[in-house]
Amino acid sequence: MVIDLPDQLIVSVKGPEKTTLDFYGKNGIKMREVATDLFYSFASPAEGGFLLASYESGADSFYDLTADQIRKTVVHKREGYEKAGKSHFIHHMEDGRCISVENSLQQIYVYKDEGLEIEDVINFPQYAEKNIRLLAFSQHHQKAYLNTELTNEIIVLDTKEFAIIKEIKMTDEKEVFSGGHAIREDEKLLCTALRGKNVIVVSEICDDGIPDIKYEFSCGKTPRDLKFIGDYLLVSCTDSNCVEVYQVTGEKAYKIDEAEVFQPITFAIDGERK
Repeated sequence: MVIDLPDQLIVSVKGPEKTTLDFYGKNGIKMREVATDLFYSFASPAEGGFLLASYESGADSFYDLTADQIRKTVVHKREGYEKAGKSHFIHHMEDGRCISVENSLQQIYVYKDEGLEIEDVINFPQYAEKNIRLLAFSQHHQKAYLNTELTNEIIVLDTKEFAIIKEIKMTDEKEVFSGGHAIREDEKLLCTALRGKNVIVVSEICDDGIPDIKYEFSCGKTPRDLKFIGDYLLVSCTDSNCVEVYQVTGEKAYKIDEAEVFQPITFAIDGERK
């Protein structure tokens, strides 16, 4: 996990003897480290600090920057499920609510605010395991787009009650698993990575917010995370050891550049930067 704040970069590090949050200045110099009980794999800026999601432990936390400590931790659980949770995503919304995606127990946690008081838990059906994974939001959080790792769907949700509006199948091919996804800043395109097939699926977002799949294009091996910066799409290709850059339109994608990076997984980039 890496989170990019205005004046510092924070990394969750799991060592042989301890787990820490390491704080770096924008000059790349490590300033300090804070020991934590959990190892975190996803983060999101929030009021007064940042939210943390632990895939390893199935828990969400809030780090208070003023107090310089973990303020609260919520462990995911679901009645009837004995297996452990895996918190895969967390996000602070414009209205103050915080949203977490539970990959193992197939839940979405809705917190009232960064205090992590649970407002609602949306349980996806137990009989049809999808491995819900990541959420992407329209600019003002009117719609949310959830991708599923095992069934390769894009699920469109409202953001009032996180009810399902529409489910869109990307592929029925075997041994293909949905990776990351990203919305272009003009909210006209949604791109989703498919690992195993090593392609990016490009969907046009219609006026009603529903994606319409237009085409797919090949990319490097094991595309994991996607990030739009202006008109350019960055793709982290873990097993190609590179980050690829594409210019994506509604009709075609053009590869612009490629940078060698050892086993890239995610991006720590403010999406509004050009």
